[in-house]
Amino acid sequence: MNSTENLASISEQTNAAFHELHIHCTEMVEITNDGRELSALAEERAQNGKFQISRQDSNMKNVHEAVQIISNDIEELLKITKEVQGIIDIVTKIADRTNLLSLNAAIEAARAGEDGRGFAVVADEVKKLSEVTKKSVSNVAHLILSTVSKVEKLSASLDMINQCVQDGEQIMKQTDICFEQILQSMQETQKNNEHSQEEINVFANVVNELGKAFEEVALSADRLASFANELNNG
Repeated sequence: MNSTENLASISEQTNAAFHELHIHCTEMVEITNDGRELSALAEERAQNGKFQISRQDSNMKNVHEAVQIISNDIEELLKITKEVQGIIDIVTKIADRTNLLSLNAAIEAARAGEDGRGFAVVADEVKKLSEVTKKSVSNVAHLILSTVSKVEKLSASLDMINQCVQDGEQIMKQTDICFEQILQSMQETQKNNEHSQEEINVFANVVNELGKAFEEVALSADRLASFANELNNG
């Protein structure tokens, strides 16, 4: 093989190599594009996740505020029931005192004989009224105690709910931090992918230009080989 044929062969091989390199560059560009799309999708989902966490955190805060309001109302209710219990105690003492006074009055009326009969009737009615009052007050006191017991249980349940809500808020905050870190990583990855794509595009353009140049070289080599053959044959 003479030098011109050797040059043509080398040019052809080089041109084929650049063609294959161009194919690989195209594949790299496609892979980078796919990577950018995946990074963008991951970033979008991370943003959506962060948004959902923010909404849930807001809901948790609303629940916490509602529970706090109910707890305050329960505390106020307990104060009122204690005041009512105090009033019941006073009324009970008054009823006991009235009952005792009516008993003494009945005794004095009995001593007075016929003259004290009318007074004895009044004393007996007062005694009955005090007994009824005492019984009614006792029933009210029982209801109050039962209500207080239920309210205290409700208050304990609300405390547990409030604690769960606070724990949930803490978890939401930690999750939000994680999503923020993921989002930052995705944004950084997206920037790196964009930078890589720019570099690969530049490299692909250079390879493409070199490929065109070597195609010209190959054509020139072929023409040179053809011209050399004509000279040798002539």
